[in-house]
Amino acid sequence: RSLRNTERVYKNDVTDQVQAIEAEYPGQIDKIYHLVAGENYRRAFHETGDAENSVWSCGPVVSIIDDVPSCQELIDQIISDAEKAIKRSHAQVIE
Repeated sequence: RSLRNTERVYKNDVTDQVQAIEAEYPGQIDKIYHLVAGENYRRAFHETGDAENSVWSCGPVVSIIDDVPSCQELIDQIISDAEKAIKRSHAQVIE
C-alpha cells in the first residue's frame, strides 16, 4: 500500500513476503520487484502452472471456486446440466 498501487491478490507465501518487505521498506519498489514482476506471473500461468509461486490479481469470486475441470469435463458438465434442465421443464408440460 505504500506504493499507492493496491489490488486484490491471491494470498500465498510470495504475497506474505511482499507485505513483510514492504513494511520494512515502504515505497521502495526495488525491494519487492523481483517478487511482483509480471514475468513471474506469466511463467506461473503459461509455463509451470504453479499459482503459489507468484503474485497475481483476483477478486472475491476466487473464494467460491471449488474445482478446476478440464475443458472436456466442463463441456460435458454443461451438456449434462442442460439435458437435466430440459427434462425438468418438459416434465412440467401437461398434455
